[in-house]
Amino acid sequence: MRLLSRLSDAWTVASELRHALRTPRRVPGIVCVSVGGLRVGGVGKSLVARAVAALYADAGVPSAIVLRGYRGSARGPQQVHAYSNPQVVGDEALEHAREGFTVWVARERVEGVARAREGGAVVAVLDDGFQHHALARDLDLVLVTAADACASTLPAGPLREPVGALGRADGVLTLDPEPFRVGALCPTALGLELRGLRDAQGALEDVARWRGARVRLVTGIARPERVSGLLARNGLEPCQHWQYPDHHPIPTAAWTTPGADLVLTTAKDAARSDPWASAEGPPRRTVAVRTTLPGDLSARLLGLAPRR
Repeated sequence: MRLLSRLSDAWTVASELRHALRTPRRVPGIVCVSVGGLRVGGVGKSLVARAVAALYADAGVPSAIVLRGYRGSARGPQQVHAYSNPQVVGDEALEHAREGFTVWVARERVEGVARAREGGAVVAVLDDGFQHHALARDLDLVLVTAADACASTLPAGPLREPVGALGRADGVLTLDPEPFRVGALCPTALGLELRGLRDAQGALEDVARWRGARVRLVTGIARPERVSGLLARNGLEPCQHWQYPDHHPIPTAAWTTPGADLVLTTAKDAARSDPWASAEGPPRRTVAVRTTLPGDLSARLLGLAPRR
C-alpha cells in the first residue's frame, strides 16, 4: 500500500508537469468545448458531449464531436458514420454517429478539430478532452462522482489527476443524484431522462408498452446501475442483469437465451455488439437516454458560438 501511495504521488507530479510544460495549440476558426472527467472509466462524458452538441444543433450552429476513438484501430483523423466499424472507430464514436451527430476520431485531437473545421463545423465538442493538454479549449466541463472526493490518483486509485485539477475547469458537473462536495466545489447535478426504447430500425417506442414484462438488462459499461435504476424508476425494473466490463464484447447468448420477454441494452453496447445479429430469442431494444443542460450553462455555451 505504501508503494502504491508513492507511485500515485509520482503520477500526480508527472501529470502536473505535463500540464505545466505543454503549450496548448489553438485551431483557428473554431470554438473548442471539452467534456472530460478526472477518473478512468465512465462518468457520463459521452452523454453530456451529445447534450452539448444537440444544444448547438438546435440553435443551428454547425458542430462536430471529436474524440480519440477508444479501443478503435483508426489513428485518424477519420469521419465516423452510422455504418462505421466499431473495431476501427470505437463504440463511443459510433454511438455518437448513430445519434445523428457529425463525428471525427483522431489520436491527435488537434488534427481532428482541424478536419471538423474544414468540414464546416464552427464548434468542436471534445469527448474526454480534459487531460489532452496539446489542444487549447474555450470551455472545459468536467464530470465527477461522489467517490472522486476521497479517491487517489493512479495506480492506487482511479483518478487521472488529483481533485485540485478541477481548478482548471470552467464548470464541474455530475450525474450522481445526491448532492456532494469535491474539495470546496459543489458540482451541478444533471438529471437523466428515459426517452423511450429503440428497435432495430431506430424507431422510438414508449416504455409503457413493456411495463410488467420480464426484462433482461445486458450491459458492458462502467456505471450500469444508472441504467438499471432509471429503468426501475420508469416501471421497467429488470428481473435479470447480465453485466460485463466496460467496452467488453457482448456474447450472442446474452441476446438469444430464453427466459425474458424483452432484452434491453445501451446504445453504446449495441454499437459494439449487434443485438439483432441473430433472429433467435426474445425481442431486443436499446435504452434511449438523455440529459438536459441547465439554462445558465446553455446560455454560456451558445455565447461562445460565432455570430452568423
